[in-house]
Parts: sequence; structure tokens; C-alpha cells
Amino acid sequence: MRCCGRTLKLGRSRAFFIAEVLLSVLILSLISAIFFAPFKNGMHLLRLLRDRRIAQQRILTIRAILGAPARFCALGVPTGAQDYKESLGSRSGRFFSWAGPVSVVKGKNGEEGGCLRIVFAYPLSCRTSAERTVGKSASSVGFDRKLDAGYFDADIYDKPGSVKNWVTFANSDPPRSPLVLSKFYDYSLALRSLNKDEVVVPKGERLLLFRVMECWAGADEIFYTNDYRTAGAQPRENGICDVRFSADGQLLTVYVVARGEDKDLSPGRIEGGEKCTAEILSQWKGKSEYVLYCEKFVFYMPNAAR
Repeated sequence: MRCCGRTLKLGRSRAFFIAEVLLSVLILSLISAIFFAPFKNGMHLLRLLRDRRIAQQRILTIRAILGAPARFCALGVPTGAQDYKESLGSRSGRFFSWAGPVSVVKGKNGEEGGCLRIVFAYPLSCRTSAERTVGKSASSVGFDRKLDAGYFDADIYDKPGSVKNWVTFANSDPPRSPLVLSKFYDYSLALRSLNKDEVVVPKGERLLLFRVMECWAGADEIFYTNDYRTAGAQPRENGICDVRFSADGQLLTVYVVARGEDKDLSPGRIEGGEKCTAEILSQWKGKSEYVLYCEKFVFYMPNAAR
């Protein structure tokens, strides 16, 4: 009897111990669930915020690249298509045959509005010290301060085929006529006309550096530019899935689709879809391994044709 009693007590103790362990595990599971769920959600939110920040930084890079060209588009350059071509010497091919200083064409992959072509002039602080007449032979044009040789390429002086050494003036006569640099001096430039017999440059005119640029997003999700000062396209920003352009008078509208870096955050989802066109959304909805972020911005081009 004593042996049976001891066995019964031992069994009860073991059962009670197991029950305590199970209860402790249950309580620990509940406590873990209560505290781990917010932690897990918090980590997910942090990953999402980091992913969004990466995409937004990419979008801001595109905006920065396009800011100056849009602001100075058509500065010192004729805005009409025919006048534009004549001012460049009626040359064929490359940017000489573009439809004016700003135009939008199909992208490299055939998408509508996927490539921006823009001609602009970057203003320097120096101004002409006297009125000068520039013809097809080089003429010296002086300036009120020392010039920076870094803006020009000494290896291709007097070679009109490259825009590296092209300059222009907003109020020349004929107006907005690009000129070619023949030789550089500290306080003057030897310039000649591209095709006009004579170009009169007034006193006090700001020197403008002639620039050309094409922009598009490649199939490799890289944003490219070609500024015609170096050979071929220049990769500028990764993670840019799509860029579309629309030019209407003095307004340049840009739609950007950028991706993040985290493949585990709802791949194929699109944030900010209301900022893009239905055509763009239809092409990208559910078709990416990443979360996509859309943005739209509009540039005002004060010098473009109304």
C-alpha cells in the first residue's frame, strides 16, 4: 500500500510538472507573439522605407540631370525647326536634323515618348567687352574677365563637327547663331561662324556654352544620356525602369518609374501609380521583381517656343 501511494504521488508530481512546463511554453509563446509581431512589422516597415528612399533618390537624380537642360533649353538657339537647322549650317545627321531645340521621339526600345532630345546653352559669368563682327574666318571676341580653358577641348579647335567648342550669344545678329572656337586666349576667343556670312555680337553679351543631350531609359533599367561631347551613351543612374517625356510649348513633363532594391517586398506592386499614365502602368503592373515607384514632374522652359 505504501508503495502504491508513493507511485501515485510520483505520477501526480510528474503530471503536474508537465502541466507547468506546457503552461509555461504556452505563456511564453503568447508573450513572444505579442512582442515579436510588432517587431516583425517594424522591421518590414523599415525595409519598405529604405526601399522607397533608394527609389526616391534615383528619381531625384533624374530630376537633377534634367533640371539645367530644361531651364536653359533654346537659350541662344533658334526655336523654330527651320531656323534651328539653318543656324547649324543645314548639316545632316545627328542632332543637326532634329526638329528644333526640344523634341520627343520613340525610345531605344520603341516605346512612345521614351527619348528626349534637347539643345541648350549653359551661361557663363563673362561678357563681351566690345561689339565684334564674326564671319567665316576667325575673329577675336574679347571678354571682361579671364576665361576658363577647362570648358573647351584644345585638341579639336576649329573643328565644327564637334559641339565641344561651340558657343553662342542670345542677342547676336542674326539672332542665336552658334559659333565655333578656333583658338583660346585668357581674355578672348577666336570665333568663326558656322554658316552665316557675318554674325554681330553686341557688347555686354554673356558667353553661352552650346550643349546637346539625348536622354532615355534602357532595357537594362539604367538611365542614359548622350551629350555628344563623348562617344556613345553615358550611364547615369541604375534602377530606372522607364522614363517618358512630353513637350508642350514651354512645359516639359517627365514620368519616371524607378525600382527599389529589396526583392522580398511585394514584387510587382506599384506605388504612386496615379502619377503615371495608364499606358505606362499597363506595361509594368506585375512585371517586376521589385516594388516600383512612380513620379511625375514638370519643368518650365522659359526660352522654348510658346
